Parts: sequence; C-alpha cells; structure tokens
Amino acid sequence: MFFIFSLVPVNAKANVSLSGQIIKKHGEDYLHYHKMTIKIKVVTGKLRLDNLFGGEPVLGEVINSAINANFEQFMNELATYRREGFSEVHVGER
Repeated sequence: MFFIFSLVPVNAKANVSLSGQIIKKHGEDYLHYHKMTIKIKVVTGKLRLDNLFGGEPVLGEVINSAINANFEQFMNELATYRREGFSEVHVGER
C-alpha cells in the first residue's frame, strides 16, 4: 500500500554546511567534499496525505486536519527522521 502526500512549506529555513579540501588532479585544483550537513526547519505549512487507511476519505480527512492543526509539532516529531534521510546523501569524488 502506498500513500501520496503534498507539502507546502510557508515558513522554512535551511542551513547547508560542506566540509572539504582542495585537491590536485591532473595538475588542476578541485574541491573534494567529505562531509555535508543539512538542517531544515519548516515552521508553518500545510501537509496533505492521500490514500490513508485504504483510501477511506473520512479517516484521511480527520488525520490531515489533526496534522495541520498541529503542524509545527508534527514537523518537530519528524525532525530526526528527516536528518537521517538527508544523512544518506553521499558527498564524494565522482
């Protein structure tokens, strides 16, 4: 089973940090990044999840309303999972 979602951030901030060094390759200088940190904070917005509970419209609407009434708290609860997901991004030599 799958669900479809849409997220419309209204007030969001992102901070991206890259750590690396300059390396020589074939006589030319290149930036080689070995670490990337991404922090994203979505303060306000609207989230819509579709096809919840097998597409049951009443239950889906109740869940969507509850999430959006408590949007900031909901996003704070997901912060750990967002960080873990972004940590999967690999920065390295290509």
